[in-house]
Amino acid sequence: MITRRDKENNIYAKLHQQALDSIQALSGNRWTDFNAHDPGVTILENALYALTEIQYHLQFPFETYLFADKKQPYTEFGLFPGEKIVAPSLVTPADYEKFICENTPGLKNCRISISDNGKYIIQAETSANREAIRKQIFELYHAHRNLCETLGEIVFETKISRNDDANAVSDNTPQFIQTIQKENLNHLLPKEYYSFQHHFPDTYGVNEKGAPAGSTPQRKIQILQLKAYLLIFDYLLANTLEQARNVADLLQFSDKIPSPYRLNFSIENMNKLIDNELFDKNSLHNAEFWSEQKSRLLDVLDMLYGEDTKTLVTGKTDLHEANKKRIELIRCFLKWNENRFRSFNQLNQDKNNIPEIAELAVAVFGRKAASDIYWIEHILLGDYPEENNHLTLVQYAYNQGNTDRGKLESFIRERLPAHLAVNFLWLDNQQISGFWKIHLLWREALLQQNEKEIIQYGTALHNFLIPNP
Repeated sequence: MITRRDKENNIYAKLHQQALDSIQALSGNRWTDFNAHDPGVTILENALYALTEIQYHLQFPFETYLFADKKQPYTEFGLFPGEKIVAPSLVTPADYEKFICENTPGLKNCRISISDNGKYIIQAETSANREAIRKQIFELYHAHRNLCETLGEIVFETKISRNDDANAVSDNTPQFIQTIQKENLNHLLPKEYYSFQHHFPDTYGVNEKGAPAGSTPQRKIQILQLKAYLLIFDYLLANTLEQARNVADLLQFSDKIPSPYRLNFSIENMNKLIDNELFDKNSLHNAEFWSEQKSRLLDVLDMLYGEDTKTLVTGKTDLHEANKKRIELIRCFLKWNENRFRSFNQLNQDKNNIPEIAELAVAVFGRKAASDIYWIEHILLGDYPEENNHLTLVQYAYNQGNTDRGKLESFIRERLPAHLAVNFLWLDNQQISGFWKIHLLWREALLQQNEKEIIQYGTALHNFLIPNP
């Protein structure tokens, strides 16, 4: 059944009434005829008709304005899916249980508890080769180990049950963005703005037919004056339509910005109203304007993801370059969000094997400032149970370049788990050489799982970090 539309309940009627109310308030008794034959009302109604047409082109679903083609995903516009925004992280023993069981072929079940000295104990149930299962669990745990945590032992039981934790990681993450492809806006916008002057009655002489036959020279001049006045509205309307065409480029999650453009429309005798040479040279919205708009978009994404990338690029004076850096950081935050508690893998000798937060610090402050930070987790140094949550960050004091030391420390502290006790240690030339030697031997002992040397060099490293009084 077709529902009859209320002719008074539409955007045109609402705009018409608002405009008449404003005119009456402004003109008082000087303008009292608001019937259709009045020239002012005719101009008003044609302008409102043009606005209604523009409004139609701007009312499509949001995703319509994003896609340049149907193959583009939402991630091209910084609108990441829910499973990335609220990525499940391994935090509780139940999280580890679920993860290890799902990623260890041959393992029937496992249960994880924490020993008196703060280390994980993994109880495993399997009918497969126990040593093979032990090796799989050992490597899997260390590849996903969190900061200031470590594995004590893996024991096998004939029958175990898992922790009952409703907060364990789940695949049922919220879907904030549904990746439904919509029709491209470019198919819905007119290729060229069509002047609303063409819709005026013939008697006005401003449409495509031109001045009525027999018009006097004075009348023709008056027609040109009216066309010049209406040209201001044309300019605004054409610009709005052109901006709608540039929305996809503007919202694209890259440093790409729309190109400056010249309005492409024409009316009769336009060459008599404007300086054509100047008009051809004049382009709207330069790169600085579009960069400012892109910056506003990134402000919105910051709010969505709870970050403030603008404060992290204060050293960049060029807005375009600052936007480019902010986009890189937002992408880093997305990856970091999934592994925010992750530490280094002590079984991996790769120099790029660093905690996830360290990678984020490098992305923000640069490799020279943040890549050579040594992350010392006291739980790995030996038997210091009162220091299990202690984390010392060691850096060569003369290697951070122009980075604000306080800003770097604050950035890291704000993003580390609240239960960690974090200390920063900045060493001079003499101190760093002694530290490097001990640290290298300790990391080698961790790699080889040599318990005797881990304790030996861990104790030496602990004494270096916390000298006896």
